[in-house]
Amino acid sequence: MKGQNIADAFEIVKIFQKDVLQQPPSLEQMHLEVRMMNFKIRPIQGDLSTLNFQDREFIVALWSLGKLDDFFQEHFNQLQKQQQEVFYRLMNMMRFEFQNKLNKANIKPQTKNVKSAIFEMEIFKEQSKRNN
Repeated sequence: MKGQNIADAFEIVKIFQKDVLQQPPSLEQMHLEVRMMNFKIRPIQGDLSTLNFQDREFIVALWSLGKLDDFFQEHFNQLQKQQQEVFYRLMNMMRFEFQNKLNKANIKPQTKNVKSAIFEMEIFKEQSKRNN
């Protein structure tokens, strides 16, 4: 049955890929969903107010990361220990891929008169507090 546990983790990831990633909503719907995902952007360097956060690649990558996180939170504790390890590795590989896409997104300043073209930011998802 050892192989069955691993297959279950793979099957769950396939469901995510098929039901979420291969059938994305419109860009407008993604934008609305990203706003509800409680992402926060913390400036580290540069004036972020001049950046174009409406870039398609940026929205898609952020939406994908948010959906990945939601899916992980929903399914991780439902798996057996061995499945959790496999599931974590698979989800982490996808997270790394989405983060790379986010890093490559074209969110350049909207105006040409920006003093510094160097920007650094931290993007994190604020977890909602659950009452038990």
